[in-house]
Amino acid sequence: MAVTTTTQVGPHAQDYYTRVTLERLKPYLAHALFATERPCPVKKGDTPYWRRYRKLEKITRPILEGVRIQAQQAGYDEVSGKIYLYGDVLEIAEEVDLFNEDPVLTEFAELLGDQEGESLDSVYAGVFNAGTQVRFAGGVDDRDEVITSISVADLRFVHRTMKNNNVPYWKSKPIKGTNVYGSRSIPASYFALTHPNVVEDLRELEGWVDVQDYSNQVEAVENEVGALPRANIRFVESTNAMIFPGEGGDPASNELDYSVGGDADALDVYTILVFGPDAVGVTPLKGHAHKTIIHPYGHGDDPIELIMTMAWKARTGAVITDDLRLYRIEVGVTSFVE
Repeated sequence: MAVTTTTQVGPHAQDYYTRVTLERLKPYLAHALFATERPCPVKKGDTPYWRRYRKLEKITRPILEGVRIQAQQAGYDEVSGKIYLYGDVLEIAEEVDLFNEDPVLTEFAELLGDQEGESLDSVYAGVFNAGTQVRFAGGVDDRDEVITSISVADLRFVHRTMKNNNVPYWKSKPIKGTNVYGSRSIPASYFALTHPNVVEDLRELEGWVDVQDYSNQVEAVENEVGALPRANIRFVESTNAMIFPGEGGDPASNELDYSVGGDADALDVYTILVFGPDAVGVTPLKGHAHKTIIHPYGHGDDPIELIMTMAWKARTGAVITDDLRLYRIEVGVTSFVE
């Protein structure tokens, strides 16, 4: 296992310099924001089940006098998840602590915390992006045919489909308008998660409302960027939103983005996840969802106290609980032009 030494962390013992705490550039982690959390109790297995009762059939015929009605039987569907173990560790040489003036151990603990958050968010992203309901930009049939950016038509198609599936809005009540000039009311909506590059294209759509123009910004969720009221969708951005580099089509113009990687002749495909309530869930193991582990110098096979370790581990799972409440839109994005 690689050990962090003063080669990686210079001691600066004799140097004079101005110390500035540089904040790490971290993505906003949002994939669990719209998930229903149900901790799984210990000693109950590693495969939690989510149960959903089916709608009863409509009754359209009157009950006749003296006729006993036939009772309906309630039915349900079950969706199973799976709890997995995730984690990582740093081994740190004693010299890092002895010769370095900065609080590097605190920094390393924060590094591990950042890593845990990004790792689990990416795990959730992988699960949630595997849903079966998908709209490819422009109505094409597959990812490798995507050659356009997001459109109002794509968003309204998803909205109509979810309404026909009887998926309720997240916010049943609208954000009501005020007398403040330029402020906008926002109707009851679904929430969507996407990449900032997609947001730049959303802002060009007719009817887009930036979050700062909401009539009541207190009701916005963290990292909400705006809404398209005509499609009843509000948007949250995260650079951790899933991208499929070079998996799109080859558009006739160079107005779309190829910069992430993959096939240089194919479009980078970005995702927009549109959530209805109770579409997805996460299942941390109760009492064991997260643990930070620090072993001091001298622990284990370290007789002369040269190595300490810092680690994290998490036991959690994620699941799509109702596929009809989740929609994925796959799009290209326009290139940035100065």
